[in-house]
Amino acid sequence: MVYLLPRSLFGSQINQMKHALKFSRLLRQHLPALIAWLVVGLSNALCQNVETVASDSVLQFIVVGDWGHRGEQFQKPVAIQMSRIAEKENVDFVISTGDNFYPDGVVSVRDSMWRRSFEDVYAARPLHVKWYPVLGNHDYHVDPQPQVDYSATSARWHMPARYYAIRFALGGDTASQALFVFLDTNPLVPAYFRGTKHKVRAGDRRAQLDWLREVLKVDSGSVRWRIIVAHHPMYTGGGRRYFNETWPVRHALKRLLKKAGAHVYLAGHEHSLQHLGPIHGTHHFISGAGATKTKARKIFRSRFAVSAYGFMLVSLRRSAFNVQLIDHHGTVLYRMEMNAN
Repeated sequence: MVYLLPRSLFGSQINQMKHALKFSRLLRQHLPALIAWLVVGLSNALCQNVETVASDSVLQFIVVGDWGHRGEQFQKPVAIQMSRIAEKENVDFVISTGDNFYPDGVVSVRDSMWRRSFEDVYAARPLHVKWYPVLGNHDYHVDPQPQVDYSATSARWHMPARYYAIRFALGGDTASQALFVFLDTNPLVPAYFRGTKHKVRAGDRRAQLDWLREVLKVDSGSVRWRIIVAHHPMYTGGGRRYFNETWPVRHALKRLLKKAGAHVYLAGHEHSLQHLGPIHGTHHFISGAGATKTKARKIFRSRFAVSAYGFMLVSLRRSAFNVQLIDHHGTVLYRMEMNAN
């Protein structure tokens, strides 16, 4: 027996299917924008617990590392939060703790990685401030000179040499300065000279350490803060604490920094957020979670360690150094403040 169904029923079903297909196409077309809108809305709500340090002489900056993943992994969510915080806190500049371009650095100033990993990801206007980078081990998979050369073509990328120093007058007062020393720790790792993976030059180690000794001989009366920026940590609660990368950097630098009275050592390499110290008078911070994360735990001298995507916000005054570790949701995971000696 054959049952005949009314044509009107078929027509109704066909119309419903057409509407469903049309809605599906519209959803696929506008879903990215919808997600972005929700993320931005959530960002605004969550970043409200970032503490603002009220001071006319405050120097505000972000510290982020190990980020150059072509916008993949969690680089974009972290970048969104950096932009929100930079706008809210009126950030003066950004410090990059290295591994700026994965997996193998950049080969020229016209390399597409500049656009895919830097310009397009950190395109928001609040992040169009000076960027002060150092070189990481991945940046040394090729000759890193193009990262120095890019300073001549970019209004915000500022790397005048593989290692360099900058002084900031706090509140415009030259008698109250912060000295930032940007190191290239790759030549301090003997393992990088073996094989052909890292393009490290043999003469850089001695020349840089001699330069560092002279730079740290500054007038203690005018320089209130000595802040060291590098890629490799000297101490860490991450997986690299037993590697042959941490201890040689510590061996090369610890006496120099102790003698100079370095207040802060900022590093990356470990894809986590950490605070250790003070160790011989120096507080050690790790901010290497700009796109990926690895395990981290507290060890001796650790104050904080977390495996999370994120960055640091620093508020620097004449008398105080305020740090906030912020994740990719905009949540403050840790904050501390220390006073100048």
